[in-house]
Amino acid sequence: MPDPAITVFGQESFHKAVVETFAAIDMCIDRGLFVPAQMLIFSALDAFSYIELPQLANAMDRFQAWVDKRVLPHDDVLCDAVDLYAARSAILHRLGVQSRLSESGQAASIAFSHGDAPFATLRELRDSVRTKTGRLVPIVRLEALAEALAKGVTALLQGVETDPDLRARMQHYCKRDRLTAD
Repeated sequence: MPDPAITVFGQESFHKAVVETFAAIDMCIDRGLFVPAQMLIFSALDAFSYIELPQLANAMDRFQAWVDKRVLPHDDVLCDAVDLYAARSAILHRLGVQSRLSESGQAASIAFSHGDAPFATLRELRDSVRTKTGRLVPIVRLEALAEALAKGVTALLQGVETDPDLRARMQHYCKRDRLTAD
């Protein structure tokens, strides 16, 4: 979870939404509710990409740019931003593992692991498949993706303190959100 001590301009509703989202992700993972955990993680990635990069009109470009900036690389998230976007589309729009991007070969389908699944074994399997087929199979540990998201959000919120442009965008976002929240 992002540092709970960081509050953006005293915007309690925004801060509460961030804290509750990460609490829900943790709760889903702890209870073995992995599809809802993925849905929450991908929705949060979408939301924070929009919050930080609203000038990018294309959702896919915005998502990938934010993931590259704030989430990747991570030792247990072995994929590209386009693969995560395809996984996001698959789970949010089809409740599955295939999206139009993965079906067309523009992105790879991610093999997700969670809990006590031996990630080292998945890495060995990934290397074996790559050696035999030349094809790279992305693998992602779900808990690591949640952790990488939390680090990205923390970095974003810390950036508000040092980047005047980001601070202005966040103030604008929070002001606009407060006016339309009810």
